[in-house]
Amino acid sequence: MTDQNAGKDPEASEKKRKQDEILCRVLAESVVTQLIRSGCETGQLIGFTSEIMRNVIDRGFAQPDLHTEQPHLRQSKLMDIPFECASDDEQPPIRGKRVTLTPLRPEDRSLLETWADDKDVRHSLSCSLVFDLTDELTRPDTHTRRSFIIRNEHDVQIGLTSLFNLSASPACGEMAKLLGDPASRGKGYAKEAEVLMLAYAFRRLKLNRVFIRTAGFNLQNIRLNEKLGLRFEGILRECRMLDDELVDIVVMSILSREFAAMYRLVPPADDE
Repeated sequence: MTDQNAGKDPEASEKKRKQDEILCRVLAESVVTQLIRSGCETGQLIGFTSEIMRNVIDRGFAQPDLHTEQPHLRQSKLMDIPFECASDDEQPPIRGKRVTLTPLRPEDRSLLETWADDKDVRHSLSCSLVFDLTDELTRPDTHTRRSFIIRNEHDVQIGLTSLFNLSASPACGEMAKLLGDPASRGKGYAKEAEVLMLAYAFRRLKLNRVFIRTAGFNLQNIRLNEKLGLRFEGILRECRMLDDELVDIVVMSILSREFAAMYRLVPPADDE
């Protein structure tokens, strides 16, 4: 079964996650055992681990050729990204090719509550995003958070995205997203919404760094982030509870100069 099909079947996805976990554990134990038998001491083992982490960060993971650099480092031609954010409003609408981001409003509460009941949302970090934003509607804070509803090309509300924990020094923030509409998943909307938010963060808010936290078992989202140019930073071990289970959290980030080296913003084409 492919990863794509597994992602649509919760039981198959959970089975594959456990298989991957067992495989990683067996490989790690085998490597460490061989190193110890060869005479490596604790300090050398830690150094070896650090070198592996450095290689993962430099080369990325889930790549067909581990001898190549990450996609955004080997990118020779800038990718044109339709982007429009011309309003002088503090939190303006953002228009892309197929996706438009509009500021989250109090009247969106019922929509957020509906999305919070989705089983895929509940079994992800997105559940925290929904609850936080639902609470935020009663006391908006545009200084440390900017939140938007994701609309498709038919102006249908399909998800939400947010920049939060915004800091002026250093100029950074955390980003999260979700597609609450199950029928809209797997169609490229999440990818475009994420790029639009990164463009807004770097070009409008003048941030230098944006990071994303993802559950360690969510390989689909990790791979999407990597394709968009985010780099792996580390793993927070067993730091969150999901469905009464401790899970690892993967941290990934992208810098303003890395985004500029990969993307070129262009005005969206007018509808015919």
